[in-house]
Amino acid sequence: MTMEANKANAQRFVDEVVNGGNLAVIDELLAPDFVDHGGQPGVPPTREGTKAIMAMLHKAFPDLHATVDDVIAEGDKVVQRTTSHGTMKGSFGACRHRASPRPGSRSTSLDSWMASRLSTGP
Repeated sequence: MTMEANKANAQRFVDEVVNGGNLAVIDELLAPDFVDHGGQPGVPPTREGTKAIMAMLHKAFPDLHATVDDVIAEGDKVVQRTTSHGTMKGSFGACRHRASPRPGSRSTSLDSWMASRLSTGP
């Protein structure tokens, strides 16, 4: 894949999975042997685990919306810096920490980055 195609696929994950809640797209974008090196404790670092995390996120933050602020691509790698906004309506993993927003509280935002390696498969 070209760097432009890699950036487009990374953007598609944000648009369709994070913002759109379409978990089926995960099977199209993530390889069967995908490994998540930064997932939630107790969740398998696989495509199915990513679906579970995204489902939990959408349940906890039903109005979740992420904006890609910066994209850097080199070879088969893409790094995205994003800002996410949402109103917490339920619990989500580490968000049970006392400094985290409480469900039903005001809107919150999170700056994050995601580094991905993309390939066309075996």
